[in-house]
Amino acid sequence: MAKGKKAKPDDFIPVLINQDKNQVNFSSAFSLSDELKKVIDLFPEGVMITDLEHNVLMVNKWHALLEYFAEDELIGKNLFELNKEGYYTELTSWMRSKDSIHMLIQTKNNRVLLVTGKIIWQEPRDIVGWFYTLQDVYDFRELKLVLEKGAAIPSAFTRRGKQEQSPEFIYKSKKMQSIFNTMLKVCWADSPIILTGESGTGKDVIARKIHELSNRAGKFVHVNCPSIPETLFESELFGYETGAFTGAKKDGKPGLFEMAENGTIFLDEIGDLSYNMQSKLLQVMQDGNFRRVGGTRDLKVTARVISATNQDLKKLIAEGKFRADLYYRLCVIPIHIPPLRERTEDIPILADHFLQELNIKYGIRKQFSQGLVDWMLSYSWPGNVRELKNLVERLFVSSSKNIIQFSDLGFENLDEAIAHSCYKDGITLEEAVGNLEKLLISRALKEAPNTREAAKSLGISQSTLLRKAHKYGIDTS
Repeated sequence: MAKGKKAKPDDFIPVLINQDKNQVNFSSAFSLSDELKKVIDLFPEGVMITDLEHNVLMVNKWHALLEYFAEDELIGKNLFELNKEGYYTELTSWMRSKDSIHMLIQTKNNRVLLVTGKIIWQEPRDIVGWFYTLQDVYDFRELKLVLEKGAAIPSAFTRRGKQEQSPEFIYKSKKMQSIFNTMLKVCWADSPIILTGESGTGKDVIARKIHELSNRAGKFVHVNCPSIPETLFESELFGYETGAFTGAKKDGKPGLFEMAENGTIFLDEIGDLSYNMQSKLLQVMQDGNFRRVGGTRDLKVTARVISATNQDLKKLIAEGKFRADLYYRLCVIPIHIPPLRERTEDIPILADHFLQELNIKYGIRKQFSQGLVDWMLSYSWPGNVRELKNLVERLFVSSSKNIIQFSDLGFENLDEAIAHSCYKDGITLEEAVGNLEKLLISRALKEAPNTREAAKSLGISQSTLLRKAHKYGIDTS
């Protein structure tokens, strides 16, 4: 806005670019004194003051960018240039709220921050600068967890008296967004669902989330099928009446299907059921009724059945190890969960989610270095999300510094780390080459100012780099 022109709140523009040179000079309009610096240092969050062109004039001691700059180095930097140089990435577009702007950004070491910018006015109502505050979104999560632990404050996610809260469903990839969309479409019905995918992909998390989205009044009952001895399978799932067998409880016992009344029963690792147990389960799936062991009256199945397996059930059917009729009863709605290596966009946010849970639990604030995140993106994660979670916990416990470094992985050098990512039993040549390409392209894009320079550093053309980055789902913006 030109000097002398009256500004009103309705004239607010979220991002001011290419302003003319006749603007009010912020530094001449305000006295940037030591007293003002002392005041903003009292804020418990990051504070930044810029001029109208978004050149940094002052920051307080809590500002996130001080992780990369000394204070005197940051002064005079332009926010748009910092963005181009990769010191932070915009996760959302600017959102307007009265005379404020709001957005989410992610810093180099993967801290996600809520940025709020407010206009600084000078009489007679000229815009002369910006006052920004930055808050770590995980501080809000920590507050939420603290409040939910309080007996007098119910969880915001508690529905119809449920006593168990579903785990958070964390994702960024389009593949997981598609799965979530499917979950929303089918959660309301009673139709059986089968979840397939490799071990550790989070099938139990998805089953619980479907239960939560369904808003079913009953409990979520998780049944680990291989853990139930065949001789006890029927009594465990369907219960028994008084005197049904030697050692039975005097008053009988309800089974797991009864415990899940009007809720969800999750039959995990269904592929490991013996053929005999499959027959008993099939009868219940066909009739919608069951009897307790030793009972004479039928009880109706009111629980929704969700099953899961990491095995190829069609292959087991061909081998005569799984009943085809049971498969088609369970597989009304199939949902396949892709392995973590096929949705690499989810790796950084999942790793950070697990890290923040540990930070909250132990009252510590640790972060990952960019080098460590780059390695995570290159690794194939044969153990999927479970392996990632276990690694984050190991690094959290074993690292003595607040910034968890690549060196904390315990490799002697980069060559050994690359070998760990690219050369393993069972990996194909194409997969090994792909892992190495992902690692080198991700690193080049982080270190270079633009894609042309990144391609040059790798000895390839810019078009080749963009094509490979698109192939591996690497962000080039």
